[in-house]
Amino acid sequence: MGSIGMPEIIVIFIVILMLFGSKRLPGLARGLGKGIRELKKATNELKNELNLDPVKREFEQEIKGNLDEIKNDLDKTIHSGSKKPEGKSYEQKQVKDDSSKSQNVKEKSSQSKH
Repeated sequence: MGSIGMPEIIVIFIVILMLFGSKRLPGLARGLGKGIRELKKATNELKNELNLDPVKREFEQEIKGNLDEIKNDLDKTIHSGSKKPEGKSYEQKQVKDDSSKSQNVKEKSSQSKH
């Protein structure tokens, strides 16, 4: 079997015209055109996804490598017995700031009573 030639296309068109009539033929053609357009769009999206897949894999591998380096650095820092930074921690500073604020409020309220 070979490809469809011009005489076969004309016969198919005549049969379709007789089955559906001239009034419904434009609507059928429009629907067929939309269907073909959707099919082309879906195939193009699939091709793009397949083309992006290697790029995505490369990106994921790069990120995993960076995360592994960060984990190793953190492990080295934790296990090397490094000393904690000297001075007060954030929590200690926050407690001191909160207590001094409450003391200031008490002083102001006692001054306003007098």
